[in-house]
Amino acid sequence: MTVSGEAVTFSEEPAAILKEAVDVTYGAQPGAFMVEGYVIGERLPLGVEYTAAVGKAIHAKLPEIKFVGKEIT
Repeated sequence: MTVSGEAVTFSEEPAAILKEAVDVTYGAQPGAFMVEGYVIGERLPLGVEYTAAVGKAIHAKLPEIKFVGKEIT
């Protein structure tokens, strides 16, 4: 995911949100992911600052993920 001002772009089509980073250097590894539920956006380990624009972009791609905290309207 890349954020430039209010523009948010994804390098690939997201399928879910990973709970934490998973090192797959040496092959597939287990990981926990979310496809539906409520998330406090400010707590996501995104590598970028969470903003309302980021939450709105993620919600547009993953409509079953709802954000609480900063408004995404």
